[in-house]
Amino acid sequence: LRAAELVAGLGEPAWQVFLMVRAARAHVALDAPGKAEALAKEAAELLSEDTPLSIVARVLDVLTKALDAQGKSPDATVKTLTAWLRD
Repeated sequence: LRAAELVAGLGEPAWQVFLMVRAARAHVALDAPGKAEALAKEAAELLSEDTPLSIVARVLDVLTKALDAQGKSPDATVKTLTAWLRD
């Protein structure tokens, strides 16, 4: 099962994002950056205008670490989150 599906039952997007970011961080630490990237991108999809900037920053941080671990350049999601934090 996907992490988003596991935590969807919570009905609380902020908790869903929190748990997905934690899982993504664990995957980075376990040398599974591809899974971490997928989790971070799923978490990014749950963000809304009401999401605190600190949470947006956490999603951006773990996504950046996952991409770096794979030798990938910043993608559209990174650019979108970065722009969100600058506004």
